[in-house]
Amino acid sequence: MAKWGEGDPRWIVEDRPDHKNVNNWHWTEKDASGWSREKLRQLLDGLVIEHASIGRCEITELSEITGEATANNRKGKLIFLYEWVLKLKWKGKCFGKEKEVTGTIEIPNLSDENTADEVDIEVATKGNSSESNLLLEMMKSKGKEAVRNKILEYMTELRDRYAQDLILPTKSSTVENPASTSSSMGINSTNSSAGVKLRTEPIKKEIKRVPTERGSHVNVGDLELEQQFHCRAEELYRALTVPDMIRAFTGGNAELEVKPGGKFILFGGNVSGSFEELVENEKIVQSWRFQSWQPGHHSRVVFSLKDDPKEGNTILQLKQTGVPIQDIERTREGWKRYYWDAMKRTFGFGSFLC
Repeated sequence: MAKWGEGDPRWIVEDRPDHKNVNNWHWTEKDASGWSREKLRQLLDGLVIEHASIGRCEITELSEITGEATANNRKGKLIFLYEWVLKLKWKGKCFGKEKEVTGTIEIPNLSDENTADEVDIEVATKGNSSESNLLLEMMKSKGKEAVRNKILEYMTELRDRYAQDLILPTKSSTVENPASTSSSMGINSTNSSAGVKLRTEPIKKEIKRVPTERGSHVNVGDLELEQQFHCRAEELYRALTVPDMIRAFTGGNAELEVKPGGKFILFGGNVSGSFEELVENEKIVQSWRFQSWQPGHHSRVVFSLKDDPKEGNTILQLKQTGVPIQDIERTREGWKRYYWDAMKRTFGFGSFLC
């Protein structure tokens, strides 16, 4: 019980000008079923799976979707509950063949209790011809992988879609960062090519509210990532600053002025910013933004490189501040997929010998 003259913090309203769910104390719940059905159809209907030496398949219909999803908040903690059973139809042809093969995919346990990697995906086909068998094996490998990636995308977007509305910021509150539970959504915390752990920030993270150039405000959070590369610091520094090397691992055009104040544009304009500080082989500081962010809003990215001459490895520590809260998971996964994994594949920075 609060002392005389002191308010119970659950009911103090000064920190919330709209007086809604003060300090995020009460249980709030939103039905996410309708949005989830539409999102799953959008992600899976028309999904194409192709193998250069076998053939091409396409998911033609999400024929059955049963279940429900809710997004909940209690004491500043986000809780997502969902359980879905999905049935899909697919068709395909082997290259150079006229016969069309049809089949089904069943997903019996898409739920909050499983990561994307743990979801069962059962693929079947009709008939027993050579074409059917070839396409069935293709769908069991590449098809499952493609569907699993879409499931992960659904899990991520579910959190992004509902996190901002459920968690209302106060002057001093700390809430669960929706990006901090990436492992529970099926994002592996290790790099499969090198068995290297990816460190992330603690679960509790303060959400800050910052103004934009148009007078509105955006809720932002921070990212802290760490990755090990099998190369010297000077090689990793070059991979992050030499335009031709950046074009190589991003697979597209890259425009860069590598100097303090110099601008950069990557991934077809989806990522842009400028260099704030460059310390050769040690540190890179950037002003960084996604094209989809509110005009004028930039995050700040600091790459710190630590060389280990004895082991021949380099530890890259990344700290990114000012990321819009709904984009934290997307940004985190982007660094892993389009930077760390891509550089290791392209330059061989992920090959470790026992």
